[in-house]
Amino acid sequence: MFAKDAAIRHMRWVGGLALLVLGACSGGGGSGSMTGEMPPPTAGMPPASMATFDSIQANVFTPKCAGCHSEPSPPKGLNLDATHSYGDLVNVPSTEQPTILRVKPGDSANSFLVQHIENEGDGASSTDLSFIEQWITEGALPSGSG
Repeated sequence: MFAKDAAIRHMRWVGGLALLVLGACSGGGGSGSMTGEMPPPTAGMPPASMATFDSIQANVFTPKCAGCHSEPSPPKGLNLDATHSYGDLVNVPSTEQPTILRVKPGDSANSFLVQHIENEGDGASSTDLSFIEQWITEGALPSGSG
């Protein structure tokens, strides 16, 4: 009986040690997928996309749009660099369809930006589009508001 109890204790100890090692390899420290928490951001990595203007500017407009839509004469008068994009988008009529606003706060379906991305793409992914739609639906708040 003593040998069987010792063997069980040994297997539990080895199993517990294996879990500790696996936990350390996956980030450990209580973060990671086992707790549902996100690990801390890594230095040098771009910020994760979110439905805020700052995140959309950093992850969509600057890297995917501003190359063409910037000074000195941006297409359709739409400059999507960090300095001008909000003012050129929100509550501004589209030059292609002047009866539709480029971004109509609270109404992504009737915002020309969403319609344009749905039809043309221009480098924006479906994930990018979902963040843009959420940002507009939630009121298209400016930098630092979300």
